[in-house]
Amino acid sequence: MSERETTKIYPIKADPRTDKYKYTADSPSEPTYEKPPLPIWVLIFELILALLALTTASMLTFSLFTEYTHTYINTVSPTLMDASPAAEPSDMANEADIPAPVYVPIYYDFTLPVPESPAVGYDYFNDTVFIGDSRTKGLIMYTELTPYDFSSVGTNVGTVQTKAFIRMEDENGELQNYTLFEALERESGNYKTIYIALGLNELGWKLDKFDITFRELIANIRKITDVPIYLQLIMPVTQKASETTQFGITNDKAVVFNAYLRNAAAELELFCLDPTGMFSLEDGTLDPAHASDGIHLQISSYKQLADFYRTHIVDTEAYDNTRTIVPEESEGTEYYTEPAADGNVVFTP
Repeated sequence: MSERETTKIYPIKADPRTDKYKYTADSPSEPTYEKPPLPIWVLIFELILALLALTTASMLTFSLFTEYTHTYINTVSPTLMDASPAAEPSDMANEADIPAPVYVPIYYDFTLPVPESPAVGYDYFNDTVFIGDSRTKGLIMYTELTPYDFSSVGTNVGTVQTKAFIRMEDENGELQNYTLFEALERESGNYKTIYIALGLNELGWKLDKFDITFRELIANIRKITDVPIYLQLIMPVTQKASETTQFGITNDKAVVFNAYLRNAAAELELFCLDPTGMFSLEDGTLDPAHASDGIHLQISSYKQLADFYRTHIVDTEAYDNTRTIVPEESEGTEYYTEPAADGNVVFTP
C-alpha cells in the first residue's frame, strides 16, 4: 500500500439539545449536516400501521367480552320452572313461601262532621226515614224530599218514643196511629237510612235528662234495625227569639247541647250532620233573613237545607267500621255543664 495520508472517518453523533447530527472530526472546520425530514409516504405508512394495531386490539377485546357474557348467561341465569301438570311436586314453588296480601282497613272518623260529597238526587231519600220536630216537617213539606215521614210538631226525644203519632194503613187498609218503634218494625227492610233531627224542644231540659232519653232512643232503634243513622245538630234561632223565649230555647243552650251531640255521635257511631253555620250570622245566631218566625226557616232556606242533605252522604261501603254496633243499655251520665275559663263547655262525668 502506497504511502499516502490516511482519511479518518468518525461516527455520526446526535446533539441532544438540537437533535441535529454532525460529523465529528479532529478539525473543527469540517462541515456540519442536519438530518433530512422523513418522506411523506413513510409517515402515512406509520399511521396506517398504528390504526391497524388499534383495530386489532379493539376486536380482540370485544371477542373476549362476548365470550365471557355468553358463558355467564348459560351458567348463571335462572331456569324457568316447569309448571305443567307433569312436573314433579318438588319442582313446584311452596305456596307457604308466597307472602299473602296485606289488608289495610279504612276507618270512618265519627268524631268529625260528615264531609261534603257529590250530590245525589231527591229520589235517594225515598227509602230513608226522617225523625224530627216541626223543623223536619218544614223540610219535607217545602222541598222535593220524600222520605218516610216519622216527624211531628212539638215532639222531642221522649215523646217520639211513646206517642202514637204516625198514621199508617193496617193490614185491612185502614189508617191507624202507630208509635215510632211500631212504624219502624212495620217498614223494616224498606228503608236504608235513618235521619234524626231533634233537640230544639229539649233545650229547656237539664242535660243529664236529655242524655238518658237520647241514649234510650238510639238503643231502641238499634234493637229494630242496624241501618246507618244520621244525627243533625240543632240549628240556632234568631237573637230576638233567644231573648224572648218562654221554653228555654236559647242559643247558649243550643251550643251546650250540640257539644254533647257531637260527643254522643262519636261514641255511638252516628253520622253527624252540621248545618248550624249555613244560615247564621257572625255571632252564631240565626239570620232573620232566613227565619220565618225566629225559629223556623223560610221556604227558600229549607230548599238550601235539602241540598245540604243531598251533598253530605257517607259511602258506607268504603269503610270497615260503618256497621252499626248495638250499645249496651245505659242509665245516662250526670254532666257538669258550666263554661270553663276559656269559654269552652266541659263535660265531666
